[in-house]
Amino acid sequence: MTRPRPASRAAARPPSPEPLAPTTVARGGRPAPLGDAVRRYLSATGLDRRDKAASIYATWDEVVGPELARTARATSFRHGTLVVEVASSALLNELVGFTGEDYRARVNTLLGRPDIRRVTFRLRRRT
Repeated sequence: MTRPRPASRAAARPPSPEPLAPTTVARGGRPAPLGDAVRRYLSATGLDRRDKAASIYATWDEVVGPELARTARATSFRHGTLVVEVASSALLNELVGFTGEDYRARVNTLLGRPDIRRVTFRLRRRT
């Protein structure tokens, strides 16, 4: 038994985001600023979330400093939770019990918004 093939390659592609044409015109018929159109496009495609996570990772590294950033690496950010993998159990205990909350607050302060509601620290698996 053979699988039916799509009529064309275009039919096999996932749908693209809604066109931006109606939203690129400001009131009065004048074009909207390019920055607004780009922000709408990034939001519609989900690319703005990646950019947000990248800025959070970079700010984490800045707050904790280069030495600690090598041993306590931010690995994911979802739904307000930053996951940080740490290199040792001693560092894990220090971050969970003493300094982790301070780092979270300092990252949010540098970002200028309270994006990180919680930080979860995990011991990095050795491979």
